[in-house]
Amino acid sequence: MSTDQPAIEQAEAYLGEDCVAIRSAKTTRIIDRMQAALGDRFVVAADFAEFLLILADRVRGGTAVIALGDSTTANYTGWPRSLSLIPRLRERGTVVINLADWGLTTADQPQRLAFPLDWLGYHRVVGRTAIYLGGLLDWQYRRRAYDHAAGAGIASAILASEAALASRDDARELRPLLVMATPEGDRLDQWIALRTVAVAHLLQRLCKKKDTRFVAALQPLCFADTAPAYAAALRANYDSEPPGKLDFAAWCRERGYYRDLADRYGEAARAGLDVMAKAWPDTHSGPSGAWLNLADLFRDAQESGFLPSFDAVHFSQAGAGRIAAALAAALD
Repeated sequence: MSTDQPAIEQAEAYLGEDCVAIRSAKTTRIIDRMQAALGDRFVVAADFAEFLLILADRVRGGTAVIALGDSTTANYTGWPRSLSLIPRLRERGTVVINLADWGLTTADQPQRLAFPLDWLGYHRVVGRTAIYLGGLLDWQYRRRAYDHAAGAGIASAILASEAALASRDDARELRPLLVMATPEGDRLDQWIALRTVAVAHLLQRLCKKKDTRFVAALQPLCFADTAPAYAAALRANYDSEPPGKLDFAAWCRERGYYRDLADRYGEAARAGLDVMAKAWPDTHSGPSGAWLNLADLFRDAQESGFLPSFDAVHFSQAGAGRIAAALAAALD
């Protein structure tokens, strides 16, 4: 087994009603809340090494899912916890290991994933699946890198985490995209989407090499047509205010609410994420895993799938459950 253990400060694992999590400077507040809610069913680890030690006997010879992503996946209230509670996964004794953390894109995942996959193999976990849910930060961070490079007169608009992957043998799709001249106009969003998908393919090859299924899911996106219940909930909140209030847009700004992702990240977000959705493969299931386009998963939902803080990004418990159900279907 590889001894190159990554520096992971945030990790949780769900075993039915039980939970194991790392306490660190960044997780103390959520850990205290979880401990109060779960009592004896909650176990705290001091670091990633102790986290794995606690899990070793629980996973040996069984099945496990590794969840990867950003803040929309991290923490106890996210979709990985909902996934662990789906009856058929509980019956199998599946352990869901949540390695998501704030601000991570596809390009940050390979160095986080390799060691845990080796560790699961060492403990003879026979049914292994890794799931990446993302897309929004993949677009945002790459677009921000381009805007910064263009504004500062810098030649490269590549993320440092992407550049670090270029020399890998399994980066054959990514490599030519990193050395090509930076596209302009409409081709820029296509370039960003292709880079994101290329890194996801790299993750898929890494998983295949480790006898692990891989699921790449484009996350639900918050626009008026893809998440109408969110827009309706925000408008209802506004309409409940007394007469004489600010106009809707100003009222949202005053409260830090976002009407959709374009309101939060600018008009370029809609075009860029539409291109991402079109570029995302949508083959539901196969021997090596699945690609799922969940961008409009909440289109027909009666309840908003996003938090009532109206940030247009993070999922409510209902949204997390809906995502978990879609992902569970890809595991069968």
